[in-house]
Amino acid sequence: MIRNSILLLCVFSVFLVQGSFSQNSQTEEHAYMMVQSIQKFHYFPKEVNDTYSESVFDRFIEITDPFGVIFTKSDLQDLAKYKHSIDDDILKKESSFLNDISTKYNERLTEIRSWYVNSTDIDLDFPENDSITFSNNSPELSKDEQDLFRMKILKFKVLTECMLSNDSVLNVEDFSAQKRNEAKQNIIKNEICRLESKISDPESFEKYVHSAYLHSVAYAFDPHTDYFSGEDMDM
Repeated sequence: MIRNSILLLCVFSVFLVQGSFSQNSQTEEHAYMMVQSIQKFHYFPKEVNDTYSESVFDRFIEITDPFGVIFTKSDLQDLAKYKHSIDDDILKKESSFLNDISTKYNERLTEIRSWYVNSTDIDLDFPENDSITFSNNSPELSKDEQDLFRMKILKFKVLTECMLSNDSVLNVEDFSAQKRNEAKQNIIKNEICRLESKISDPESFEKYVHSAYLHSVAYAFDPHTDYFSGEDMDM
C-alpha cells in the first residue's frame, strides 16, 4: 500500500495552497513554501538554481502568451534579465520578476484591446496565397510582426466562423461581404470582452498572474507537479 502511494506521488504530485492573493507578499510566501515542501517531499526534487529559474520563466511565458502575440521581442529581451534570478526571488521572498512582468503584461493586454477596437472598421482582404502557421514554440516577434500575425488570426477566425455556419461553402468568395463583416464584428466583440475580463478588475488580474506564476514555480520541478489555489480546490 505504501509502495503504491509513493508510485502515485511519482506520477502526479499536487501542491495545494489556501489563501488570498491580494498582496505580493502572500504570493512570495506561497512560492517559498511550495519550493520548500516539494524539495522535502518530492520523489526527485530539483535544485533551485539558475537552470530551474529559466524553466519557471519559460513556463510563465508559455502560459500567458502561448502564441507569442502579447510580449514583443523587445519585451522578452528586457525581461530576460530575470531568467537566472527567479530562484533568488523565491528563496529571498522577493517579487522583482513578478512586479515587472505583471506591469508589462497589463500594458500589452490594454494595447491589444485598443488594437481590436481600432480594427472594427477595417475591411479584411483574403488573398489566395495568404497563410497562417501555428507552432508549439512561441516566436519572438516585433510589435509590427505581432500586429500582422494578429490580423491573420482574425481573418482565420472569420473564415472559420463563416464555414461553420454553412458546411457546403468552401471558397471565401462565396461568403458575402456582409456575412464576413458580421463574423468579424462578432469575433472582435468576443476578444474585447475576453481582454476586459482580465484587465478591468485589478484584483482578478492580479490573481490570474500570480496563479500563473505559482503554476510555473511548481511545473518547473516536473510536468506532473501542479499548483491549485483555494478557488481551484473549491470547484
